[in-house]
Amino acid sequence: MKAVPKNDLGFNVGEITPELAEQFNLTEKTGVIILEVESGSPAEEAGLQAGDLVAEVDKEKITSLSQFNKKMNTYKPGDTILFLIKRDGSSMFLTLKVEK
Repeated sequence: MKAVPKNDLGFNVGEITPELAEQFNLTEKTGVIILEVESGSPAEEAGLQAGDLVAEVDKEKITSLSQFNKKMNTYKPGDTILFLIKRDGSSMFLTLKVEK
């Protein structure tokens, strides 16, 4: 499984594997899955949780881990990122402000 090291926002993601899809009850096969959210981090404050599927970042469909990483590398402190999250069969938008 490929995973991204934890970023400054306090979470890390990985590609969806059959094992992770089963573990987190995912029906989606595209996007990236949040594997870990650091306590007290901007990601936790935004409402992100382990097991969330990131389907879009700023209305751009996420289809791979490399695409997610490339998109995340475009943000700088002060930016706000809009995530489309799928959790427990529901979709929601969450925003996360990039800190220092």
